[in-house]
This record gives sequence, structure tokens and C-alpha cells, in this order.
Amino acid sequence: DKDDKTLTLGAIEFDLIDEKGNVISHLITDVNGEVYIENINTGTYTLKETKTKREYNLCENTNIVVEWNKTSDIVIENEKKKGQIKIVKIDSDYNEVKLEGVEFQIINKNNFIIETIKTDSEGVAISSRVPLGEYRIKELSLGTNEEYILNDEIKTIKVEEDKIKTIQFENEHKKGNLKIYK
Repeated sequence: DKDDKTLTLGAIEFDLIDEKGNVISHLITDVNGEVYIENINTGTYTLKETKTKREYNLCENTNIVVEWNKTSDIVIENEKKKGQIKIVKIDSDYNEVKLEGVEFQIINKNNFIIETIKTDSEGVAISSRVPLGEYRIKELSLGTNEEYILNDEIKTIKVEEDKIKTIQFENEHKKGNLKIYK
């Protein structure tokens, strides 16, 4: 896994292709994410990934040079399919008013905070690219917007491949009462 080097991927399929374009061997990684090829002729080969796990992108082809009497270790990394989260922060009474400096936590399914982001002058915060799946969004602080009430609602959003999913949070302006005597 490109983002988590401790994860290895088993049952991933590759074709080993020679310089003439012939498939020399079809390979499948074991449970440890490894495959070992013995007694291969020296020369230049291409390793082409043909099948990976559903949540990953196929990796690019890798050129390999096999040398006489040497074992080459080749590390192939797969990146999970990813998308982004866009948070729009507005005043609940006046939607055209955008709130700057509001911090949010993005929490994954394992309850880990994967990122804290802050809205810009347009009231927008965009996450980095995150793996597909459901995330919870929690408002953390209002920054300098002291005239508003913190929104304690935790919202859920599902990230889709190569898309920016938008979620909107509203804040209520603090209100008081006025009594006039004459």
C-alpha cells in the first residue's frame, strides 16, 4: 500500500513480459504480497499488473533488468482509489455570509482523525485526497467567529473515486432579546 507501507497485498496478479512482448509468466502474490521467480533468463522485462484489489488503482508497468547470478528485489506500490471532501460554512440565516477560519476534523471509520482543515475567506475547506469510504465531519472551532454558536452536529459523507464531495455546515448567529420601555 503506497500510503501504509505495513500493508502487503496478496492475490495480486502480474504478467512478466519479455522484450518481444511475449508473456513469460503469469504471477500471483502470496498472502505476504510476495512472489519469487526462479531460473529466469537474463535480460530486460516488463512487469504488468493485471489484477488488483477493488479499492486500489492498478500500478504502472515496471521495467526490470535480470542480471546473471543476482536476485533483484522489486517493490511495487498500489495507491488506494481516492477522492476529496469540500466543506462549505455559512450563516444559517444569511446563506450568502461565508465563515472564514472555522476548523473541522475529518474522522475515518476507525475513529481516527485523518485531517484537520480550516475554511478560507470564501467559507470553503477542501481535504487532501483520502481513500474511498464514509467519513464523519465534526466542527472543531469557530476561529475568530465569536458571534456564532458552535455547530455540534456530526455529519457523514461518502467519498467517491476522483470526485470532490461537498457538505454544508450552518452556524447560528448568537441572539439576544431587547425590551424597550417608554
